[in-house]
Amino acid sequence: MSQILNTTTRYRKALSDVEAARQAWPVFRDMVKAELQRLSGELNLGLEVEVDDMVTHRGSVVASLGRRDSPFQFNPESVFNRAMKNDQILKKEFGKLILAQQSNGQVAAWMQFPFCEGVGDAEGPEGRELGSWPVGQWDADQVVRVLNDFLEAVTDWELGAQERPEPVGFRFPGHREGGNPEEEA
Repeated sequence: MSQILNTTTRYRKALSDVEAARQAWPVFRDMVKAELQRLSGELNLGLEVEVDDMVTHRGSVVASLGRRDSPFQFNPESVFNRAMKNDQILKKEFGKLILAQQSNGQVAAWMQFPFCEGVGDAEGPEGRELGSWPVGQWDADQVVRVLNDFLEAVTDWELGAQERPEPVGFRFPGHREGGNPEEEA
């Protein structure tokens, strides 16, 4: 009987801890948003910081490095591009840092690597979890550490230094590596 009493006590504490973390979210959210905006200005990063609180207790703070014309564009002189009418302007997302409230009340830090829309996997951009911490462990220094980890990973991505399961480069939807695009159409 003592084991079930211990388990019940642990269960009640878990519920209490999760509820306390959920109640701390508004203060956390405002602190993180303000700190990311402050760091963006101080470091001249141009972060766009937004709050997504569409679902109660599943909110997130998203810091984006922006979306601009990609340095890679369809070559208008290419016979293939003229035939396929590939003339749209390609956009590059430069990466995002997402601090998301998990169902257990902890905050997970995720990142989205840069990607060029229309160039790459159909599943969307690659991401990575940077870690998860209780709300109580977050302060201005923790925000700096996570932002630093994000910027290091994005920098490595830009330089091609991160480990990749596939070679560096872009894949267009429907294009096989080394295949003839005319055969695939």
